[in-house]
Amino acid sequence: YRSYVVLLALFLGKIFQLTGRFKPAIEAFDKVLAGAGGSLKPVWDAVAQFHAGNCLDMLSDRPAALARYNLVLKSGVAYEGLQEKVKQCLASPYAAR
Repeated sequence: YRSYVVLLALFLGKIFQLTGRFKPAIEAFDKVLAGAGGSLKPVWDAVAQFHAGNCLDMLSDRPAALARYNLVLKSGVAYEGLQEKVKQCLASPYAAR
């Protein structure tokens, strides 16, 4: 049950992000970080940190975005090319692609 709540928060965060509602998206991604995710918790945490970093870049808060990206890099999680994506965002701010 709890892992479904984490996935729902991740999904909602992504919807908020795609619709330009960056602050609610960050709140949803932070709920993922606070929740239980079972054996996939490190993956969900890294994905949530990455997307929160994207939102922070869109809000022009580069220092906070960099902090989130560095957490993803340190996690070593490579789900769906995440390490390469985070390296791109560390090199230059995320812009909706």
